[in-house]
Amino acid sequence: MTTVFDTYLHHLATGFDWTSATVKGMLVNKNAWAPAKGDPFVASILAAGAVEVTSASYVREAIATPTATTDGTGHRELLDSAIFDFGNLEASVAYDTFVLFCEVTTDADSWLMLAVDLGAQATDGSDVQVVPNAAGVFELIQP
Repeated sequence: MTTVFDTYLHHLATGFDWTSATVKGMLVNKNAWAPAKGDPFVASILAAGAVEVTSASYVREAIATPTATTDGTGHRELLDSAIFDFGNLEASVAYDTFVLFCEVTTDADSWLMLAVDLGAQATDGSDVQVVPNAAGVFELIQP
């Protein structure tokens, strides 16, 4: 299941630019955290029980090649990016959720965009990638 956070909707309505913002992805285990649309910031989900991956080689991944494409025929805007590549993470690191957020200065003001439930995952020492849907990371459709 994918959760789109209210903070993202607010920023969309007030002029957020997907192609120039500092957007990053992170891997977490939900543990006690249940993603809720009202969750505002990275710090709030960590305080609520989400546990970010801890691995010597893990870093939050910045979005690469973000694009925004208008499909006039389909009356939609497609926001897309390259694959999120977290590299080779040490074996036996557990995670179940990919969180996309806009980095501002700290976790306390870096606002949430979406969370994608990946199901229970454990690294085996090989490359960990999160691949956007073929239609794009976001598809904004006019009804």
